[in-house]
Amino acid sequence: MQKVRDIADDVKGFGRILARARKERGYSQLALAMMAEVSPKHLSFLETGRSRPSRAMLATLVETLAVSEDDKRDFYVAAGFAPRQNPYFDDICSSTLSGMSLILRSAEPFPAVVLDRFWRIVMINRPYGVFIEALSRGRIVSEQAYTLLPEPRVNSIEAMIGSDYYLSRVLSWRETISSELSRVKREVSLDPDSQRRAWLSRIEIDARSRGLICGPEFERRGDDITPFVPVKMRMGPMEANLVNVVMPLQGDGRDRPSGLRVKLYYPADNRAEQALRDYAFKN
Repeated sequence: MQKVRDIADDVKGFGRILARARKERGYSQLALAMMAEVSPKHLSFLETGRSRPSRAMLATLVETLAVSEDDKRDFYVAAGFAPRQNPYFDDICSSTLSGMSLILRSAEPFPAVVLDRFWRIVMINRPYGVFIEALSRGRIVSEQAYTLLPEPRVNSIEAMIGSDYYLSRVLSWRETISSELSRVKREVSLDPDSQRRAWLSRIEIDARSRGLICGPEFERRGDDITPFVPVKMRMGPMEANLVNVVMPLQGDGRDRPSGLRVKLYYPADNRAEQALRDYAFKN
């Protein structure tokens, strides 16, 4: 077998490693999926780089493929996990991923998504996935729910302001986009990171050039510190009034991914709740 580390630096290194190991053992994707108790579609996504395995899934695949000890470490590195230098760091990584998945699952049937400090999409639940699949033009699909999304990740703010699909589905797009950008602007104003400030500046220029935000109205909305952003959506034949709220995922101040937050969408009335339960963004 070609040494794993020889191809681990490839953009889709883990997928290539996984596919090579599977083929060298004479397994079809279906056979390996059945042995590892994972869907063939998800295994295909892992091999093509569209999904990244959780640590638990990676451990199952390594065991099922009987990967040698020499190559096991490189499997973990290629999948995006730091080498096991200290058990505490590994526990934090594993518990963080598990915790994100638990939060997203518990939100169903309502949409929820985990974002990083640049509002890039890190993990989704299934209701959110159906909506973001079209918004991201297929870069994210529902089958990737509850898995760590691979790099480069879709930026939710950039996708929102650059999508005709968003404007066709979100009937309150002017108010919602203005409120979302005001929320981001308030957060970034408290951060000395020049990179985030430059990113937000580009976003505002783009939004203004597209006529999505107006100067005075946008500035006035910046004084509104309500944590809830209203979203009126078209869901099949129905319209639903929702609100979204963003909550930071706090750590303990030691080794942890920084800047993670979860955005949750809730129905604003009984009609919207019924629409979400009936459709879960599938129409």
